[in-house]
Amino acid sequence: MSDLERARAILLEGGYTCVLCRGETVYTATARGVKPLVDWLDSGLELRGFSAADKVVGRATAFLYVLLGVKEVHSLVMSTPARQALEAGGIPASCDREVSGIINRRGDGPCPFEDAVLGISDPQEALLAIRKKQFQMRQPPEMTKHTAGKNLTLDRTGLSGSTVAIYEDFVLKSEPISGESENHLAMLLWLDGKIPAPRVLETVQRDGFRWTLMTKISGEMACADEYRADPHRLVRVLADAMKSLWSVDVSGCPVDQSPNAKLERARATVEKGQVNMELVDPETFGEKGFPSPAALLSWLETHAPDFEPVLTHGDFCLPNIFLETWKFSGFLDLGRSGVGDKWTDIALLWRTLRDNFGGHYGEAVPGFHPDELFEALEIEKEEERLRYYLLMDELF
Repeated sequence: MSDLERARAILLEGGYTCVLCRGETVYTATARGVKPLVDWLDSGLELRGFSAADKVVGRATAFLYVLLGVKEVHSLVMSTPARQALEAGGIPASCDREVSGIINRRGDGPCPFEDAVLGISDPQEALLAIRKKQFQMRQPPEMTKHTAGKNLTLDRTGLSGSTVAIYEDFVLKSEPISGESENHLAMLLWLDGKIPAPRVLETVQRDGFRWTLMTKISGEMACADEYRADPHRLVRVLADAMKSLWSVDVSGCPVDQSPNAKLERARATVEKGQVNMELVDPETFGEKGFPSPAALLSWLETHAPDFEPVLTHGDFCLPNIFLETWKFSGFLDLGRSGVGDKWTDIALLWRTLRDNFGGHYGEAVPGFHPDELFEALEIEKEEERLRYYLLMDELF
């Protein structure tokens, strides 16, 4: 039995929506529509060379199979445009029944994802259109009353699993409900009028996600080409933005980001085995570093520094700071903000300057050193505090 025949047999026998086979390796899904294929794309799962069997394949699904790089596709029902898209992508296609198009689940019109990719021939462009349609269809009614019929741009920058839709006049963020998502909301509400940051217009929980409609910060990320071109000037602007946080009265701040509070959350992450070892510095663990995340946590707990409480951002890196014509215009992603040690932000900004202009991301900038930050902040460099908070961040 070939991989394709086996995939089809499993599809029929198991009640799945799609099945992928390659030798002894089998992946199955029960979710309908494009969702399982988008999820596989996002997971980075290597599916090149797999044979796919699917219940229904329309043109949108066909583009996703092209991006996944499968070897061949068979469907119980396949549209003619889907077969053509697969063949254009070099993927042999077959089906039990070929139809002119795929209708929606109500049976009163075309599938919304088929409409979304209408007139598109590039698979990557199709993926973007599919993501937009997914985002629109997932929105709770409290949000669609604001967003219906309006153009959006999706921003999936970052690692939190959140999605941000940027509209002309506002921003809509969807993120899995977590301690960080609820901290983000609490801090935005508390910070209203205190610092330049998005203002909450409406928020709602639905199906495990927090949806927050916010005002839009003007300008661009500090990692935009214009600002990256002059890191000496940029570091001074960023230092001023950081010092503006230190000037805020933290009385009544709802979130504790002190070293001890952060260590409690780090312990939970370590005990659940959730430290992402793929993202840590290569020298943090192993022969030259700590033997394990638990060992690092133990060291951090016994070396927690004294600190002067200030307002901290908690993720002070270039994408989270907005500038407009070289002037600071606002902070984004405040889920880790709260009362803490200013060296939390100093360490993260020092690292992002080192990585962005020292050759880790792109070419190194001659004559620039991240230690310029300390001169701009008008403080002395404290190696031990810097190291402490860089190591702590490895557990988040």
